[in-house]
Amino acid sequence: MQNVDLFDREAVLKLQELTRNAETGFLQTHLDRVPCSGRPMVIVSTDDEGCLWFFSRSSSRKNSEIIENSQVQVICTRPRFSEFLSIFGTATILRDKEKIKELWRPMLKLWLEDRDHPDVTLICVKPLEVHYWDSSHNTAGMILKNVVGALTGAALNGDVQGALKVNESDTV
Repeated sequence: MQNVDLFDREAVLKLQELTRNAETGFLQTHLDRVPCSGRPMVIVSTDDEGCLWFFSRSSSRKNSEIIENSQVQVICTRPRFSEFLSIFGTATILRDKEKIKELWRPMLKLWLEDRDHPDVTLICVKPLEVHYWDSSHNTAGMILKNVVGALTGAALNGDVQGALKVNESDTV
């Protein structure tokens, strides 16, 4: 497995690609407890700063848990394409009406009445540490390497993994 750390704009672009492909993330709160609390959430956007955006109800348990402890973990997977992402960050709850309007998608009506409902909030996750695994860039090559590896006994893994540092002040 090749280690490729990405920085700044390259890191944000990779994060945007992987979150867009995954579409959902498993948002975990109460990381200081065992077991922590988690649930699948639709990622509505990953902005140019690398922040992930989710919609939520102000009355939800996850919002209460974020108020108690803003450290969160988001896990994204697309196993069929060998894409995996682990994001540790800080969550903030916002009631920014303009941002809500900007990010609103009709499919969100499955969980939320309307973007103007007083219970609608946004959760913004600012990544602090991000790690990715990606073989999707070379699926045909990966299959060929696996076949050759199986026939010869040689390990010919084309996976790429590494840290995504979305700004210069990030530490991994």
